[in-house]
Order: sequence, then C-alpha cells, then structure tokens
Amino acid sequence: MTSTTAAERVAAALGAVCAGLIALTACTPTNNAPEVTSASPSAVQPSPAPISPISTTTTPDKEAPVHVDARSLWDVVAAVADRMPVSSDTLSQALGTPLNQTDDTGERWVGGQIHLGDSVVITSSELRSAPAGQWHDIGLAGLRIAGACQTFDDLKAHYPELKPSAPNPHPEAAPIYYETPQPWGTINFGFTHDTGKPKCLNGVVFRTR
Repeated sequence: MTSTTAAERVAAALGAVCAGLIALTACTPTNNAPEVTSASPSAVQPSPAPISPISTTTTPDKEAPVHVDARSLWDVVAAVADRMPVSSDTLSQALGTPLNQTDDTGERWVGGQIHLGDSVVITSSELRSAPAGQWHDIGLAGLRIAGACQTFDDLKAHYPELKPSAPNPHPEAAPIYYETPQPWGTINFGFTHDTGKPKCLNGVVFRTR
C-alpha cells in the first residue's frame, strides 16, 4: 500500500472541510503562494452563496436572524484558536451563534451568518471530525469570510509567522493558503488572488494534529 505524506494528508483534510464551504470550492491549499510584503485592495468582497450541505439531517434555518457581533474577525479567530480542539459546543461558544448537525454521524456541523464589528461577515462556519483511528483522525473548523477586505498585510499584523500551505495541483483554480503553527496544529488562511498575489481573505481553517 502506498503511504501518504504529511503534506498530502494536510491537503486532503483541508479539501474536505472546504468542500462544505461553497466560497472555498476547489480550496485545497497551495505552496505556490509567494511571500509578499503588501497587498492592495480595501474593496468589499461580494457575499458568496449559502452553504449546500453534503447530506442533510438538519440545516441552518434560512429565515433565522443574522447574528451581529461587535468583535473583529481577528478577535473571533483568536477565540476559536483558544478553544482548539473544538467540539460543536465550544465552537458555538467561540462564535456566539448555534451550530446545526448536518448528517447522521455527528461528524459535520454548520453555523449561520455573523456580521462583525469591523464590517467583516462570516457567511458560514463548519466543524468536521473523523472517527478515531482513521488516518484523517483530525479536527477541522472552517470560517467562510466576506464583507470588508482583509489583506495579507492585515493577516501579518496578527500572525507574522506564516508560510505557504501544502501543495495544490491546480493553483489557478483555488485560493492561495498560508498557515501559522499553533501548539495544537495550524491555522490556515485562504486568499483570493491575482496571478499568485494575495488579495482578500476568504476563508480560515483551524486544523488539529
């Protein structure tokens, strides 16, 4: 049996959570992201389409009120990171909004839209887990980002220790990802890009070891 490398496992795991976040379609991370010292736009990103669950037992109520939170995106990222590895309950506490189970296994949970104090919108959130003993026995929590553009410089101001994430065979069709190490795993930040230059943050994935 052919063994998988650590990089391949990271890429496969991130691809799994991103499959449930429509704005991050084909979102397997790439190592083709260049180191840059500045990023341009202060534009506002369009809000992507709602989540389309893989299999549905319960889904977020489309008529549910939008949650408003005075915190910044970076406050929320720190709150999730402080609780890693998260459960559905602890991720819900970090986000300040409920999560709903979307399959019969209890391995996938999704949350609704959150409008933050810095004009960033978390359009959806997701938690995935895997049965103990499987090679992908890791936890993944993902946030889909829209609203006010968060640039690479904004990211570096909060997380200066960054490196490109695992390889992606189709970098032109996917966000470019950077990761920062944490005691429990990594935080991966996905950006829209223009020929490899990061533009606006559109996803955050928290991955446990």
